[in-house]
Amino acid sequence: MTDPPAFEKVLDQITKGKWEPATNALRDAGPGASAEFMLTAPFEQQRAVFRKLPIDFAAELIGHFPYYHAYVLLHSRPLPELSAIVDAMKPAERDRFLDDLPEEAWQFLMDELASAGKSPERSAVESVPAAEEAAAAEPEAKSEPIIVARQVEKSFRQPEGRMIQVIAPIDLSLEAGTITALLGPSGSGKSTLLRMLSGLAAPSAGEVTWHGQPMSECRPNVAIVFQSFALFPWLTVL
Repeated sequence: MTDPPAFEKVLDQITKGKWEPATNALRDAGPGASAEFMLTAPFEQQRAVFRKLPIDFAAELIGHFPYYHAYVLLHSRPLPELSAIVDAMKPAERDRFLDDLPEEAWQFLMDELASAGKSPERSAVESVPAAEEAAAAEPEAKSEPIIVARQVEKSFRQPEGRMIQVIAPIDLSLEAGTITALLGPSGSGKSTLLRMLSGLAAPSAGEVTWHGQPMSECRPNVAIVFQSFALFPWLTVL
């Protein structure tokens, strides 16, 4: 771990706009120590530094911030870089970050990541008919479950290394033409299970299949509609 005087030198380099030596010093110190140091700096300096970090080191660093701080820092980068950083994060750290986000922030980030890489002229509204056509092209499979979860569970590793199990092994199947309700108190893992069933998050163990195929190999036409509103910001209800 880099000692405080060394970090004071890094802060001086940041103040003078010497980004390359400052970045190299932070990389040498390691992501944990660098995150602790950055949290002590004024927020504008934190954003200025984070915007200059290479994608790989930004991905290592972001998992060491509180989720709300990481969310804001990620949005100091252009969308393609934001997407690349999230993609380069360690799977466990990425899952923990996404699961910690409030529903609206999580949905907004999911929309951003989904739109990353698409041509600017193709709007989300224009893509809806194509999605409907794809859904119509899906073969009907009324004789078998649409989604099957077998011994699915989810655990997260805490910073001190301790594993916390959010969802114990569970079996679940979703049939065509039925309505299934998940009931439980806040924080019991309902949203986490929905994300695993829809392919938005990977289980720690077990398997989820879509029409008999592993979810990891499919692109299921599924979506999550949240209790709180999540409208397109450029559209009114009318």
